[in-house]
Amino acid sequence: MTTLAKTQTDRLFTDLGAEAASTITGGFRFRVNWIKARDVNDRGGVDEPILKLNGRRIWPRKGVIGMRAGQFRFIGRTFTLRSSPALSLFEYDNTRSGKRYDQIGRTIVTALPVGNRKDFIKRYRFSGRGASYTVSATFDF
Repeated sequence: MTTLAKTQTDRLFTDLGAEAASTITGGFRFRVNWIKARDVNDRGGVDEPILKLNGRRIWPRKGVIGMRAGQFRFIGRTFTLRSSPALSLFEYDNTRSGKRYDQIGRTIVTALPVGNRKDFIKRYRFSGRGASYTVSATFDF
């Protein structure tokens, strides 16, 4: 390899930067900011939503938290990801026949940097079984 070719190759990787390198290798930080109940499906007007990332419960960490239509709840959890995981929303019901988890929706988390920005916000909408929610997340590359 000539000195010029070696210099150009070294420069390519030097100028790449940490943000771009993490994107190329598939790494990014994913922060779940908040959840908003747009419509609930339970009688009495209170749902108990449960958010999962790749099948692992991320909010609430334990128990259940009731939400009425129009309510926000702060989540504030950050995860370092190398692939595009599934984000799922369930609604907990304690019925006479036992506990039940109804899936409201599921989406695959994907992130691509926009221009020179190192982070951006994305909103996911989940609707199903008479309920509707919005989840806000931030990506950091």
